[in-house]
Amino acid sequence: MENEDFKNSLDLLQQLTDSFQSLAGQDRALSHYNQSIHAIKQSFKQLANSANTSGIANEQMEEVRKGITSLRMTVQQMTNRLEQSQDESVQAYRRILGESKEQFESASDSQKQTMNAEAYHSLQLYNGFKNTIGLLNRFDGELMDASQEVEHEMINQMPHPNIHLEKDFENDPAPHPLT
Repeated sequence: MENEDFKNSLDLLQQLTDSFQSLAGQDRALSHYNQSIHAIKQSFKQLANSANTSGIANEQMEEVRKGITSLRMTVQQMTNRLEQSQDESVQAYRRILGESKEQFESASDSQKQTMNAEAYHSLQLYNGFKNTIGLLNRFDGELMDASQEVEHEMINQMPHPNIHLEKDFENDPAPHPLT
């Protein structure tokens, strides 16, 4: 993995950490995600360090690729759980507001807080989920790119078969039988 790509991914992981901390600040039940994102960050650093080691064998590259795949699965599971929580926050928002939803949505941000603090909290939670899910999707894309880089490196390290052609071998296809 290129150093610039690694740095960008670490920056994205920091944004994810901040986003999860913000979500946990809004809803204590979400604080367990902080541990998950910390574990993802540690795993990613280890994988990136392994992938940056020059001249590593294909077996080691395969282990890095498997590690990236495992990380992607973890990120996707996290995304799915957050999407479910996001849906729950939308349902709570709609249930809380009922008939006054249009009036609430046309109000300014400060008015929303005073009109219905619970609905405002659900709205903020929804926006936090939306932002975090977007960051997780970006990170998943970067993991896919990293996996592709590792696979290309593995292919480049494979021995190329020697192809020996006879002297009288023709590259042209046989003439069409009807001509």
